[in-house]
Amino acid sequence: MDKTLLRYQYATECDCDTLFKLYIDPSYGVYFRHVQPYLNMIQFRSIQTKYGSLMAIYEGRNKIGFSHISPHPNTGITEISIILLKHKQGKGYGLQIAKDLGLYLFKGSTDKLLCVTLESDERTNKILKQAGFTQDCILPESCIYNNEYQNEIRWSLKKGDTPC
Repeated sequence: MDKTLLRYQYATECDCDTLFKLYIDPSYGVYFRHVQPYLNMIQFRSIQTKYGSLMAIYEGRNKIGFSHISPHPNTGITEISIILLKHKQGKGYGLQIAKDLGLYLFKGSTDKLLCVTLESDERTNKILKQAGFTQDCILPESCIYNNEYQNEIRWSLKKGDTPC
């Protein structure tokens, strides 16, 4: 995929239906950490709080996904989550979004990005490697997904180590 101009804006109540469908649709086969708090953020109109910001991601006028940006206060660390609509997965958008977020966040007070994935999510893990993230650790059986305990991987990217 050639670099496409993507637009990032705060999610609104209009995004709640799309996000809820992602939350309840098992056919997505992706792991989106803590979706329920994002739905609550939209419902209570607190899209930007001290706990982070929920962004809708657009290509032109078309919504292609969401990202949650959650700074850890006074640490220089920001955690990111990304989810793409099914018809946009596997086309290079995830890599571009990870790089865009890195470039944007490293311009501010962020010194390190964190991202947590399922160990079994090979596609996302590959994207994070391509974006320059390194694997910090495996968190054994740290979550339940599809009614089974799953291992998570914690990834990080430090300012200056990015190929962005």
